[in-house]
Amino acid sequence: MKLEGAFDENRSPRLLIPMPSGEPLHLVVDTGFNGELCLPHALLKRYGFRRRGTRLVELADGSRVASTLYEGEIFWFGRNQIVAALATRSPEGLLGTEMLHGVRLEMDLDENWVRLIKK
Repeated sequence: MKLEGAFDENRSPRLLIPMPSGEPLHLVVDTGFNGELCLPHALLKRYGFRRRGTRLVELADGSRVASTLYEGEIFWFGRNQIVAALATRSPEGLLGTEMLHGVRLEMDLDENWVRLIKK
């Protein structure tokens, strides 16, 4: 079983993650983010994610900020799975390394493909 995507015009690896509703969720694979998901407020609301509190997170520049933590469902390798998502003001959603347990990440920029393969 695998999930597939491609690189965008900025060479960011992107995947399409199905939602329980059947809609695809477009996410950037971010190996520098150690959480599960990071989603814009509009997507959190659209997909019915529920607020669960706040979490202090460290950004790439070393600064720490409080971020609202949400919980919701995605369709992950054939089944619905509850995931944690941090809210972001960015228009981009991120898939972090916490989601890479039990899968293999493969990418080929020259051939323009990105894959997550269930182990």
